[in-house]
Amino acid sequence: MWGRPTGPALALIADPSVPAGRRVDPHRLADEVRTAGFMLQHQPGYAQSDGTSLPRSVHLTITPVTETVMPDLLAAVSGSADRVRGKRPHSAASIARIARALYPRGNRPSPAMCALLLRLAGTGGGVPGRLGPLMALIEALPTAVTEALLTELLARASED
Repeated sequence: MWGRPTGPALALIADPSVPAGRRVDPHRLADEVRTAGFMLQHQPGYAQSDGTSLPRSVHLTITPVTETVMPDLLAAVSGSADRVRGKRPHSAASIARIARALYPRGNRPSPAMCALLLRLAGTGGGVPGRLGPLMALIEALPTAVTEALLTELLARASED
């Protein structure tokens, strides 16, 4: 768990003190937990304007409804962690290189180019079932390109 929770929201990150071969990537964890019927909210790693770097994480809010399924949720998280333990985080370095070459100043790509980049990232142009690869792409791209991609992704999702 990351930070000091002051309410019902929890943020989970990979424990940097654990050897890489035993570490649990939070985005892989969230994707795996989803197969058990629970949703954890992916958050990409982010370098803030003041230089602070926030690690990639997943967020979960515990509510009275969540409390009623807590044994199943804990089993899903624990089992999912075991299944993804030691798997490397997703990487979008090759797609990010393409985007940076096309948009070296970080200017916004066209909707058609966004659709192409999203398909290259494995989204099929819409919201993917596994968000880990998309989060890796978001982490790797300049902000303006990411904003355009997310705008296009939401547009495609609203068409479904």
